[in-house]
Formats: sequence, structure tokens, C-alpha cells
Amino acid sequence: MDLNSVLSISKKSHSGNYNVKERKNRNIKVSIGVAYDRAFNFYYDENLKLLEHYGAEIKYFSPMESENIPDVDGIYIGGGFPEVYASDLEKIKLY
Repeated sequence: MDLNSVLSISKKSHSGNYNVKERKNRNIKVSIGVAYDRAFNFYYDENLKLLEHYGAEIKYFSPMESENIPDVDGIYIGGGFPEVYASDLEKIKLY
């Protein structure tokens, strides 16, 4: 990794004071499936709230317990401890 480039880019980064703009077309509906269970349980609440602010419908599901992924437009798989449950997760077949 080119650390000098990373440091150079980081000095140009935004301060973190973002203005959230209103969505232009509120007629477009999207749904986001959020994996949430003992393996996937780390999310920044602000990210989920921002998705909802922009009109996304959040549908939680458990990759470890659900038989199906919900009918959604996108999937959000957060952090957690999937490595702890790797042997269980590899057996799961979601359709």
C-alpha cells in the first residue's frame, strides 16, 4: 500500500460536516434488506436513518434463521462476527 498517497488523500478529505439534501424524486420507492442477527449486528444507526430519510423501506432479516431473503431492491450486510459463525453460515442456502 502506498501510505504516502493515503496520507495525501486524507489531507484533502472533507471535514465531515455534510449537508443532507432532500431527495428530488420521492415517487421512487426502494426497499433495503438489512441482515441482522447474531452474526451480523453492527451498524451505525445514522446510516440506517439516512436510508430511511431518503425514502428507503428497511426490511430486516436474519441470514442465520431466515429461509429466504426478503423481496428487496438491495441488501445491506453490516459488521459483526460472521467469522465466529462461518461454519453455520456456509451451510445456509438463501433463495
